[in-house]
Amino acid sequence: MVNEMKQTNKAKSNTSSGRMHEYCSPSTTYVVPVYPALLVVDLLDKYHKQSGKRLWDAKHENLSNEIDRIKKENESMQIELRHLKGQDISSLPHKELMAIEEALDTGLAAVRKKQEKILDEEFKHLQFVLV
Repeated sequence: MVNEMKQTNKAKSNTSSGRMHEYCSPSTTYVVPVYPALLVVDLLDKYHKQSGKRLWDAKHENLSNEIDRIKKENESMQIELRHLKGQDISSLPHKELMAIEEALDTGLAAVRKKQEKILDEEFKHLQFVLV
């Protein structure tokens, strides 16, 4: 990570509004630093405190909450998938094991039904070709 900036022929100026602006000449060399996410969050917090402006409005807050909800749902689904594969089931109570077994039986029946349908269609196709 580059945590430094190299600057040459670079000037800064203050405007009448008190904002700082930077401008560069054609011979300016500039290395853009790579900041960890935490530093960016800190930078945004400092901006919010000094300017009184919020960059994250309610819409962004809702999106952030939605992302958190989806992450939790994804984690829950991954746990359920591991259970369906027979992994991490040693601590599950009998009632949950019965529910997993029922789900697997239902899934197995659907797979077998689909396989029978495919084999039946192939058999009919072969009979048609041979006739």
